[in-house]
Amino acid sequence: MQPKVYKASTKDAVVVHGAVDRVCEVEALADKLIALARRGIRYRDMAVIASDMAVYAPLVQRAFALRKIPLFLDSRRDLRAHPAAQLLLSAAKAAKTGLSRTLLLRIAKTGLAGVTSAETEEFENYCLKRGFLGGNSFKTEFPPEETIAEKARKALVEPLLELNKGFSKPSAGEKTLALYEYLKRLNLELSLKNIVEDLEREGRYALMDEHQQVYGMLIELFEQLHAIFENEPMSKQEYIDVLKEALSAYKIGMIPATNDQVLLGDFLRTRSRKVDALLLLGCNEGYLPKPRQDDEILDDLELHALADLKFTLWEDTTESTKKDRLALYRALSSAKKFLWLGYSYSDGERELVPSNLIERVLMLFPGCEREGAAATNAAGSSARLSFDDLQTQESGFILLCRNLDKLEEPLFSLLYKYYLESPIYKARLIQALTFGKTPVAADSIGEQLSKKLYGTRLNASVSRLETFRSCPFKHFIRYGLRAEQRAEYKDRPEHIGGFYHLVLEAFIKCVQERKLSFAQITREDSDALLDEIIPKCLKTYENGLLTSNSRVKALSEAFWIKAVKETAWAICISFASGDFLPFGSEVKFGTGQKLKPISLKLDNATVLLSGKIDRIDEAHTPDGTRLVRVVDYKKSKNMELDYTKVHDGTSLQLPIYLAAAAVAPRSAIISGKRSTTNSYKTLKSTALRKKPQITQACKAEVGSKNQTIAAGMFYQAVIDPACGEDKKTEDDLRLKGPLLEEEAVINAFETQFSDTSKTVKSLKKNSNGSLHAYSPVLNSKQMDALLRFAAAKAGEVTKALLLGNSKPEPVQYNNSTECKLCEYSSICRFDARLPGCKRRELKKLPRGDFFQILESESKP
Repeated sequence: MQPKVYKASTKDAVVVHGAVDRVCEVEALADKLIALARRGIRYRDMAVIASDMAVYAPLVQRAFALRKIPLFLDSRRDLRAHPAAQLLLSAAKAAKTGLSRTLLLRIAKTGLAGVTSAETEEFENYCLKRGFLGGNSFKTEFPPEETIAEKARKALVEPLLELNKGFSKPSAGEKTLALYEYLKRLNLELSLKNIVEDLEREGRYALMDEHQQVYGMLIELFEQLHAIFENEPMSKQEYIDVLKEALSAYKIGMIPATNDQVLLGDFLRTRSRKVDALLLLGCNEGYLPKPRQDDEILDDLELHALADLKFTLWEDTTESTKKDRLALYRALSSAKKFLWLGYSYSDGERELVPSNLIERVLMLFPGCEREGAAATNAAGSSARLSFDDLQTQESGFILLCRNLDKLEEPLFSLLYKYYLESPIYKARLIQALTFGKTPVAADSIGEQLSKKLYGTRLNASVSRLETFRSCPFKHFIRYGLRAEQRAEYKDRPEHIGGFYHLVLEAFIKCVQERKLSFAQITREDSDALLDEIIPKCLKTYENGLLTSNSRVKALSEAFWIKAVKETAWAICISFASGDFLPFGSEVKFGTGQKLKPISLKLDNATVLLSGKIDRIDEAHTPDGTRLVRVVDYKKSKNMELDYTKVHDGTSLQLPIYLAAAAVAPRSAIISGKRSTTNSYKTLKSTALRKKPQITQACKAEVGSKNQTIAAGMFYQAVIDPACGEDKKTEDDLRLKGPLLEEEAVINAFETQFSDTSKTVKSLKKNSNGSLHAYSPVLNSKQMDALLRFAAAKAGEVTKALLLGNSKPEPVQYNNSTECKLCEYSSICRFDARLPGCKRRELKKLPRGDFFQILESESKP
């Protein structure tokens, strides 16, 4: 039988609206309700049915609130979803499985356990920092300095320990009584009452009504459980399963706060009376009607087989689908004057298609009105907008914001003038214009605020200056606002680096204490020493962090331990090949350290540079000249001294560390006592590059007695060569960096150097004995200029820092950007596609060009 087609015009009675996405769909619905109200239809005579309440309810609530449309949400949810029920279930699980961090935090975050949100945060931070997962960690008091976390621990743990006593009893009645006493101990009734009073003051009557019902439902539940299972033996898990089902059986409903409200529900629950206007949201395939699935216990074939055996069973999916279609038809037929069907083409992640319901309505009512994308698809082009399309101030404002690039058009020009003069919308419009038309990058904080924040006597590490140069905003967040990542007891890249430093320092110290010769140590000896050292380091480093679980144990054995053994052996080869020996490990210079800081005097401020040198090596030439080199451990095999980054100020560590090591009193490093002599010359901001104060020791020639020569600066990779993609040999473990080209210095690095160096990467000799052109060597003038430039650049960077630059200007170099692994990306929201967001790109600067620039700048 063919359906009857209604050929008369239904333009004012049936509307089909296609929207780009669900947000636009809901906004169109809200505007349509306003239009219907202006036609004389009361809100109480309108009903909205959503295909998916979980998706559409929040969108509807927001859109209605902006337009001041009264709304009643016709939905019921399980009592189990309420925080009080979550508190109850989590407490029961804790009584069964023991105290765990997850359960304690779940209880605390319900807000009903007598612990404030601030106390919960402190408790969580401390647990994450110490790696507490459960067991006896929560039964012992926290340290005295953790007063807030300890207060939270006591408030959470003590009631649970009491609960565990009653919950361990055999009968279900005794377990129920224990849970009731637990809620009394937490004073749950008073907590819910306070929440209800707060919600009433805020005018949130729907939530107020919901919270009012909860405590009574829980007491009723306890009474039923106690009456039914009073003396029934029941295990803890069995009781928890029963409790879950019982909580799911209770539904929390709400009563309309006023009579004149728009009803929002779904077509299965909302049995609406006849209404003047019915509006449907989400008429998309797969959502309206939703396909029914079997209950995963018995499928349709099994139900049919049992029915043939005369068993009385529930309906199969086909019958359920038919009932759903009937319910949908009843809902549609409840509209007396107006029917609106909305659908969207996207849910934000994937494309959607209209439901077959839309196709059927269009067939039955060919004279219906089509709106939005539906009208565009039907007509082939969009209709021209006019004031008649604007139902509310909010819809007009949204339309204007979406078309700020069309202000020359009459409609948008008038809208712009109207909202700019509106006291309600003016600030929002300016904000929208600011985002769309002006740079979004943050402004600098300025010199005055910078001095208040950092002071005029700045203690700064070299890495801090490099951070500022890499991105001023990153420096501002880390060192100005002192924002820190939450300390967690889990392995991070910096922890692996710290472990490498600890093991290598212990290895060198062990060799020195046992008075072993690097020249006589074999690979077996090196590995044997590390087999003694590594277990101790793993146990003590970060409270055993790298042995805390099977994953990190496997990584330690497969990669980290192997890498540190390879590097230790490469260090042995380096020392055995020449005259250099380790002189100091993890040597700190700076305020309060055994080596004094490097002082930079600027125009209106003083900067005290500090740092930690991973390793200082020394050697002595036959004539008594002392040679010094510095080594910095890195996890990457690709690290090398890049003159482009040195010139830019993003890589200053090695030259400044070498300068600090060269002028440091030798006795201070050996004894560990603080230096009291004025070892470092004061650097002034004027003509820094023309006055070699810091490199006085480095300026001496080889052969000058009682002089210290800065011999070289290097990166030492800590990697397992076999782990790389190219599987290079020990070449990756050689020292990478520049050294003095003096013959005595090269001989000190490697006494038997004839062709290719075993200790310094790329250091080679030609067949005639001269050094290869690509060897990483510098003459004394270049070394001196490099160290002086690094100090001068540190002064320039510090001056810019104190001027208050805090803009997000990340460096981009060699297709790599500072934003890639930045922990503050969620704060700055830098996006190079937005106006005002620009990266500072560096161009490659060859070594020769670098020293030519230094030479030209040093000329008067």
